[in-house]
Amino acid sequence: ISATLLVLLHLSMHVVDEGQAVNPSCSCITFSSTYGKERGIFSSPDYPLPYPRGICLLYTFIAAPHQIVELMFTDFDVYKENLE
Repeated sequence: ISATLLVLLHLSMHVVDEGQAVNPSCSCITFSSTYGKERGIFSSPDYPLPYPRGICLLYTFIAAPHQIVELMFTDFDVYKENLE
């Protein structure tokens, strides 16, 4: 049995070349550049450039029972939509 950490980020992103649509009717993608690796770096597509709005992103981090998933954010910004 492995432990799974799910991080759901509702961000404004576009589909990148790497990955595939989770559902053809939505703009969600799966991104697997760090799959099976002990460590890695991930970022939003085209970071730090702006991107279109309206994509829901799901990051899944999977670890074996004896492993620890550690996330370190080096740059984090949340866009505030105009509510008027």
